[in-house]
Amino acid sequence: EQITHYLPELKSTAWNGATLQHVFDMTSGVKFGEEYDVRNSDIGKMDVASGWKPIPDGSDPNEYWPECVWDQMLSLKEKETEHGERFLYRSIETDVIAHAMERVTGKKLATLISEELWQPMGAEEAANITVDSAGYGLSCGGISSTLRDFARFGLLHLNNGALNGEQIIPKFWVDDIRNGKHGLDVIAPSDVNTNILSFLPVGKYRNQFWVEDKEKTTVMCIGVFGQLIYIAPEYDMVVVKFSTWPDFLDTKHKLNTLFGIHAIAQDFHLKDYLCYISGDDAIKAFKEKKLSPVELIDAVIHRTEHVDTEINAFTYTFFDQAREAAKIAEKKYASNEETGELEGLPIGVKDESGIIGQPLSKGSLIYKDYIAEDTSPVNQRVIDAGAIVHARTATPEFSCAGFTWSRLWGVTRNPWNTEFTSGGSSGGSSASLAAGTSTICTGSDIGGSIRIPASTCGLVGYKPPYGRNPEEAIFNLDFYCHTGPLARSVKDAIRLQNVMCGPSPRDIATLRPKLTLPYKYNPIKNWKIAYSPNLGCFEVDAEVEKNTLESLEIFKSLGATVEEVDLGWGHETLDAGLAYLGHIFGAAMQDELEKHGEKLTTYAKAFAEESLNSTPRDFLGSLDVAYKMYETLGPILERYNVLICPTTAIPAVPAEFDPTKDNLEINNKEVNKMLGWCMTTPFNTMSRCPVLTVPSGRASNGVPTGIQIVGRTYCDEDVFQAGLAYEIAASGWYDTESKRPNL
Repeated sequence: EQITHYLPELKSTAWNGATLQHVFDMTSGVKFGEEYDVRNSDIGKMDVASGWKPIPDGSDPNEYWPECVWDQMLSLKEKETEHGERFLYRSIETDVIAHAMERVTGKKLATLISEELWQPMGAEEAANITVDSAGYGLSCGGISSTLRDFARFGLLHLNNGALNGEQIIPKFWVDDIRNGKHGLDVIAPSDVNTNILSFLPVGKYRNQFWVEDKEKTTVMCIGVFGQLIYIAPEYDMVVVKFSTWPDFLDTKHKLNTLFGIHAIAQDFHLKDYLCYISGDDAIKAFKEKKLSPVELIDAVIHRTEHVDTEINAFTYTFFDQAREAAKIAEKKYASNEETGELEGLPIGVKDESGIIGQPLSKGSLIYKDYIAEDTSPVNQRVIDAGAIVHARTATPEFSCAGFTWSRLWGVTRNPWNTEFTSGGSSGGSSASLAAGTSTICTGSDIGGSIRIPASTCGLVGYKPPYGRNPEEAIFNLDFYCHTGPLARSVKDAIRLQNVMCGPSPRDIATLRPKLTLPYKYNPIKNWKIAYSPNLGCFEVDAEVEKNTLESLEIFKSLGATVEEVDLGWGHETLDAGLAYLGHIFGAAMQDELEKHGEKLTTYAKAFAEESLNSTPRDFLGSLDVAYKMYETLGPILERYNVLICPTTAIPAVPAEFDPTKDNLEINNKEVNKMLGWCMTTPFNTMSRCPVLTVPSGRASNGVPTGIQIVGRTYCDEDVFQAGLAYEIAASGWYDTESKRPNL
């Protein structure tokens, strides 16, 4: 629309024919002098019109001086170029927009800002605005507020116009400011514009905001005496500056200010880098004294405080203790003392197993106030290896689901797309790693609880063979149950697995001798890889299948041969897994059901109730199916080095998915609501086979997908050899900003 559609009186002025966008971008052709040191320039007369200054002494008595800003607008009759031809900064055009807003709404500018922006964004203090003699608010520079409230405005813009789930500024408007087409390539000669080009040589101006670099999205609000709101989505940062300079448009001071802000931004960037640094690189940097464990834990804590409200990966945090532990680790590295394999690394420990003296909830209201009286074998090992437990990671109640939400802790969300689950039951661990709030994390897997969340969050997850890692009683005697690592890289998974594994005097099922995995392997050229698209019993989403096939092409590029195989498995495969889990796992929840049924989540209660129907014959039948499954899998693994299949049949279920209420369909076919989308449980049945999950890509909704690399029984090295070769060929994950979720 033309600006005269809103302000018809301007048809008699130089704005006639200009669009509203021209005025927003200051590309109208209106002649307006912005010479601040000339008393009777147009900007000088605007100071008088606004009431800021009196008419200068000694002025020509016949010279026109506007009584208010509206009068000045009506007096501007001359164009110096065609509308839309070039940019020229004109302060008065901001007031033209404000007058249009007042005309359209019938409200004063102060009221509009208060109702539409200041109150919704949660401003702490009232703000003031200069009004001229006619009562119009001076929008081009008359607003005064507190530093913190201007920062709130910047943060609102940084968050795409939204606050607490409410869209206060339309997102399309924020996007247009950052990415709109108008630039400063064609710029009118003026003192103001010359000054602009000196500090924004590749910038642009869009919708009343300065954009520092037209190839990026950092935007600014700039005052002529140095006041500044600097909003940098690239660095997730807002800077507000109130201090002023003696002279207007001081290029030297402007450049120095930007240099200083860039230095702060680089520090923010460093913190972001540290949040995603691999454990392998961090340990190396610690030993070379290029990085301190204190710097790393501070970066992770800073990141947690910024993003975990949205993701909800943690149940308990121990930041003060973590900082003290980091100081101890720092001294060890500084004095070249002996250090552990995980010394100084922030680790998220699943809120399922105990650390003596710490709260342990297991995701249940029943254990809301419980304090652990013992430390599990695996937790003791990571602590002894020097890892710093800064937080406990969320789980579904009693770790009995492939998603993560509970009545006690709420919903844990996927950092790649918060509408979806981060997986389960180690969903807090996966969400934390994807969000950059832990360097490594522990997990456990009784039906896929390491591999499911690793897949949904684009991570590496490892289910070791039964007995490789110790487990707590009574589940140490359940061959479906495994503890294992989650990480952002294969080497980090190796590092954590090497700490977790080995015989334990507290677990009779643990294997001797301890297996230490190497960090380097031979190429996989001439390997034979078996591929099953659906394990013979799962419906698989087209995007999951596509990403899996693309992953197989990477293996082929490494010189491996890939052949599709028929496992001969049918629906009884998943049925047997569910029957086994119901008989053992469900039975373990009977006390909670009988004594505290009213406190259970819908899904935990349903699982425990369904398990009441399990019979010894059902349990025996599940073992018979397991025998028959390996009758076909075993010979295949003898002919092939590894088997590859998808990890999950769809990228993920919704974050708040409830199997007691919601339906689950894949390819328009109804599937089991608990585990019908998880292609992991069959390999808990085949529990002696090592299984490594690695990313295969991302779906159109942004949620990652994964593949499982299944090895021969107890041949852990094989799956890591394949996984590491694949990771290197795929150029890794999370090592650059483009490979991380945009939080």
